[in-house]
Amino acid sequence: MHEDEDHRGRARYTLTETEHGRVWGVCPEVEGLFGEPRRGTYELFGWVPEGAEARGWAGSQVWLVPEDGTLDPWLLEDAESLGRHPGTDGLVFTGMDD
Repeated sequence: MHEDEDHRGRARYTLTETEHGRVWGVCPEVEGLFGEPRRGTYELFGWVPEGAEARGWAGSQVWLVPEDGTLDPWLLEDAESLGRHPGTDGLVFTGMDD
């Protein structure tokens, strides 16, 4: 996606294929073109690791299951751990939830 300004000072955007530079289209604005990202960020408070601490890619499908039963388990897809949140007992994950 390249932003170009015409002689009247208006911006327009050109969508090009990166390998050969072929132009796929030109539009005056790009808001909403790529949709909303479905990836969320989650902090798990009071998380205690069983074995090695999770850091980096955690898996394509990771079930988060609360031990106390206050919440239902939920699936986090393409999960990645960003490590512990500084100064807390929370672990930060990113991923796509259902």
